[in-house]
Amino acid sequence: MSAFAELTVYIITMAFTPGPNVILCMVNAAQKGFPKCLELNIGMFFGGLLVHSAVYFMISFLVQWLPALRLYLQILGIIYILYLAWCMFRKGEIKVSEQSGDFKTGFMFQFMNVKVMMLGVTVNSVYILPLGLSLAKGYLLIPYLCVICLVSTFTWAVAGAALSKLYSKHRTVFNVIFGLSLLALAIRNIIALLSGSV
Repeated sequence: MSAFAELTVYIITMAFTPGPNVILCMVNAAQKGFPKCLELNIGMFFGGLLVHSAVYFMISFLVQWLPALRLYLQILGIIYILYLAWCMFRKGEIKVSEQSGDFKTGFMFQFMNVKVMMLGVTVNSVYILPLGLSLAKGYLLIPYLCVICLVSTFTWAVAGAALSKLYSKHRTVFNVIFGLSLLALAIRNIIALLSGSV
């Protein structure tokens, strides 16, 4: 599997698994309807774009000034992927109580959402930096990540309560699939790290 394909699998797995953003969208759409939820989704997209951009540039500059930091960030990213896999096998969802649905809520929520921040750290340290791209070329992957996240929040918003019921009914199956996907990615990254190919 190519590095870009692995990056895409990781982003899709992270974006579509239950977390604060998708649950907020699903609950909001179920209560207020999809059209009202569009504002929230657009806010999440632009907030995520800003957060992921900041994380990308911060990690890129830190690694440029302290090259040894790259290894530690990769290890942190792999540990986080393993932690998420464990969470999916154990409980599988993160609940949020916030139910506001405007642009500002979606935008500001990204700065408090640990999953969004750790997604940025992991994507950059485990997938983008090892590609050896220039700063500008590597940055082009950030909007790609944010578009996948936007598709995910739209999907959960469109499904609303219906997907919530389906997920609740088959939670174990979904959690095993998502957990195994994350575990496979973590193992692949551990092997690559140990063999020196990242």
